[in-house]
Amino acid sequence: MNKDIIYERIDFTESILKHNADLVNFADTKAGLILGSAGIMLSLLTFFGKMGLNVYEIFGLIITVILLSITIIFSVLTISPRITKKNKFESAIFYKSIIQQTKTEYKKMVYGMTLEDILDDLLNNIHSMAGIQNKKFGCLRKALLFMIISGISLSITLICYFIN
Repeated sequence: MNKDIIYERIDFTESILKHNADLVNFADTKAGLILGSAGIMLSLLTFFGKMGLNVYEIFGLIITVILLSITIIFSVLTISPRITKKNKFESAIFYKSIIQQTKTEYKKMVYGMTLEDILDDLLNNIHSMAGIQNKKFGCLRKALLFMIISGISLSITLICYFIN
């Protein structure tokens, strides 16, 4: 393969890898915001602890706490790293592959890589990161959904409380 073409592909894959890393950070930031909002909503629920509540209000609070708990679980799952499986390929990019080697071994591996090897390594890491993104954004969607439902539940509970 022509060296210029390989350099272009390496540049392209590097930009994809950076973009995907930015998306992972974006998901983590959103999950952090949802987690903070869930904490604020839970603190609002302490307001009810000092008041006399009827059965409907207690039921609404229990439902809200359960929904907020689910929101928190999915937010934490979004933020948690998804790197649990053994790396199937030797990589000059992935930290678990790097740390398994001595500094000298790692240096030797990197210096021995051809342009095709570098391109393959980038492509393997992009593919791995896509799987991580898929899991993170799936959990983020669920966290957001349960956060919205929690807000609706809390609003209904507040309306019932202030009407009585």
